[in-house]
Amino acid sequence: MNALTAKAELSAYWRFVRQMPVVAVEALDEDLLILNRRRRLIICEVKVSIADMRHDIEKQKHDYIYRELGLDKLPGQKPIKDWVPWEIPSMFYFGVPREIEVKAREVRDELYPYAGLLSIRGEGTPHFRGHRIAVIYGAKIIHKKPLTEAQIERVVKAQSASIANAYSKIASWSPLVEAYTKVRE
Repeated sequence: MNALTAKAELSAYWRFVRQMPVVAVEALDEDLLILNRRRRLIICEVKVSIADMRHDIEKQKHDYIYRELGLDKLPGQKPIKDWVPWEIPSMFYFGVPREIEVKAREVRDELYPYAGLLSIRGEGTPHFRGHRIAVIYGAKIIHKKPLTEAQIERVVKAQSASIANAYSKIASWSPLVEAYTKVRE
């Protein structure tokens, strides 16, 4: 499974299965930004390789989460610099393909004890995406602070930007689809 398919499955899971009001894909340097009804931010990172999942610990958000939860810093974790902690999620998840689920559990237990783990158990049809997600671990609550109106506006803008970017990509494929259709006729 590739990252694009994984993001499609997980975004459908969060929006249609979990009924989250806002789901933004590839927004503000995150794979998925989710806003729940309590105005709390959830981040879901898509990982299709164990190496990529291990590498995520170097992101500054994990240092902040470790501090927020009172966990001892791990070797290789970057200290917070000029990073704006507004986007520290209330909950953090990894979404992984079933093929790497067992190893992902080990990495999660070793590096990310607060993270939820979602396993993508196959690809749904375009009409039923998101229904083949298994919750392996629920995420621990990192904090219960709701986003402010300004922060919500930033997430919503990121969501609309992600939609605009997706449609731009689709539009760029249009000539290829037309050429393919002509060849097939």
